[in-house]
Amino acid sequence: MEIKKEDFDDIRPFNEDEAMAAIVKLLSDPQFKKVVEVNLHHISWEELKAQLLALKNRYDFQYSIIKPTIFAILDRNAKSVDCTGFENVSKSGTYTYISNHRDIVLDAAILCILLLEAGYDTCEICLGDNLLAKPWITDLLRLNKGILVKRGVGARQLYEVSKQLSEYIRFTLNEKKQSVWIAQREGRTKNSDDKTQHSVLKMLSLGGKKDFLENISEMNITPVSLSYEFDPCDYLKAKEFQLKRDNPDYKKTPADDLKNMETGILGYKGNIHFQIGRPLNQFFSQIDQSVEKNEQIAQVAALIDKEIYLNYRFYPINYVAYNKLWGKGNFFKSKYTEDDLKKVENYFQQQLDKIDIPNKDIPFLTEKLLEMYAYPLKNHLDALNGIMLYPLTFFPVLKPVLWGGEKICSFKGIKPIQNGIGESWEISHVNNNVSIVANGHLKGRFLDDLTEIYGSELVGKKVYERFGKSFPLLIKFIDAKEALSIQVHPDDTLSKERHNSFGKTEMWYVLDAAPGAFLYSGFAKQLNPEEYVKSVENNSFTGMLAKHDVHPGDVFFLPAGRVHAIGAGCFIVEIQQTSDITYRIYDFNRKDAQGNPRELHTELAKDAIDYKIYSDYKLKYTPTPNTILPLIDCPYFTTALINANENRTIDLMGRDSFSIYICMQGELSITDDANNNIVMHQGQTILIPATTKYITLKPLKEYKLLETYIL
Repeated sequence: MEIKKEDFDDIRPFNEDEAMAAIVKLLSDPQFKKVVEVNLHHISWEELKAQLLALKNRYDFQYSIIKPTIFAILDRNAKSVDCTGFENVSKSGTYTYISNHRDIVLDAAILCILLLEAGYDTCEICLGDNLLAKPWITDLLRLNKGILVKRGVGARQLYEVSKQLSEYIRFTLNEKKQSVWIAQREGRTKNSDDKTQHSVLKMLSLGGKKDFLENISEMNITPVSLSYEFDPCDYLKAKEFQLKRDNPDYKKTPADDLKNMETGILGYKGNIHFQIGRPLNQFFSQIDQSVEKNEQIAQVAALIDKEIYLNYRFYPINYVAYNKLWGKGNFFKSKYTEDDLKKVENYFQQQLDKIDIPNKDIPFLTEKLLEMYAYPLKNHLDALNGIMLYPLTFFPVLKPVLWGGEKICSFKGIKPIQNGIGESWEISHVNNNVSIVANGHLKGRFLDDLTEIYGSELVGKKVYERFGKSFPLLIKFIDAKEALSIQVHPDDTLSKERHNSFGKTEMWYVLDAAPGAFLYSGFAKQLNPEEYVKSVENNSFTGMLAKHDVHPGDVFFLPAGRVHAIGAGCFIVEIQQTSDITYRIYDFNRKDAQGNPRELHTELAKDAIDYKIYSDYKLKYTPTPNTILPLIDCPYFTTALINANENRTIDLMGRDSFSIYICMQGELSITDDANNNIVMHQGQTILIPATTKYITLKPLKEYKLLETYIL
């Protein structure tokens, strides 16, 4: 039977020619006016009325009314809102966005304004008609591209309304060229144990004329992960759990739904993160078409769930809740402070205090509240357990600094974010600067998540026993347009005593140097601690240092305690222990951006300095093509230079360590023993997990790498 667009009149959004009549009707509704006057503080009723009557189309309604309204709500009730994953979808494509469901109203509304902000069209929104308790709510939803999902129909009608909805979604994707959002299940998941309902997938496939997998592929399913730091409705959900436990016949009233909607919209949510996942059609080929339909549905549901689980974002409350329920030995204790713990415990107590029901069961309600924040993390961990490690790249952490230059972004082939980028932290486990995975299934995960979850599989058994969950190396590119301060780093013993940190031994490889560029490393003249202090005070300290002219390819080893400074015009790779402890000794009397002298640490440095004079500040070596040339071998890292234009296989079995490769020139492909392949180019850094048996390097252009690991 031919499908006509009139077949969807009772469920579709308003058409353009219906919008103005709907707006006039909305403005005449006294309940709508009351809601606006009580809850919207960024605009008066008369201003809103004038704006609505001046609208030209539904796009204007979303852009001029809905977008600023949602942002005004979030400005009051959220700490931050962001979305990642736009690279997974194109602006010209149409998708069925399927997400976990937290907030009745805001889930889809926030997604739409984030799409608008990123230059994408908004999507049509599926929402159950059981929630539309007032006529004005229905009109508002349909103006905002809402699709009515008919609930509460009898068994005979269920097939027909499901088929109608499926056909309309298909019509929207193919004919209207609009994407659609739908929750992964009917209603919100009360305990956040998000699972895609098979009935949703059956519905989506009903409108097609082929078998299940072909029909579902035509929907272009794209999971979206929603992460709210706080769920303002959590206490209402916990309350409902006990009411249903105590009375199996308990059912919410329309007033309860309105209370949930109001609390969800107006309650505090903290940080909010949305992640658009990968369209799943690329993975459906893994499903065996010979298995029965119900098994195919189950496998598609599992793929959706896994993509959602992998892309959650977590906050201290998630880690605290997980540890309280299931965390043997405080598994995620490093993810929150004592202050975080107190705040989370106070929050749970405040939410419990809001629950007023007969026979209030505090242990039961507490458990339910904890589950709401722990299940996303539990499911995330379960999803990760099914993922084998692979070569990892990370988003660089770019650091604008007083002395920074302009070389790093062009060297890496990325768009500069601003001038004066002095450092690119390629792999980092330093607090507040932890690297984020940029490729593959683990994209978006923090490096400390991986060390926590994978442990010795990522870093190696011996490394894990020595450093625990702290990733032990920090990799940087440094571009000094001006000279850096003269400084020193304490060793492990002193750093532990003073800062509860590791020390900082490091090395430099000079990538490029301006004519006349130099750096300082070590002493040229003998002095003692008292003479050191005096030379800093009388500005003669630089005359005590060993000054080295530098050229591309120069290598310097800087054990903790060695005084050093990078001079103007130096562009280097730095490999160092994971530490951000630096004692600034002398700064050439420079001032910061506010005009203040930068802080010096003369006294702290006094006990950290190695005052001996050495003869080997600069490494002597002869570059040799198509070999692995050892450069540095110390307790903290072993580094080699690889300069090649031919294939090479590197056996990693005996290392019991991660391996890091830093591409300083050219381009190559790296393939591991599991056939994971990645193309590496100049300016890129790759982490090879300790479980990797071997890698094969194939030049696409003649390349130059630094290889580093820990023995």
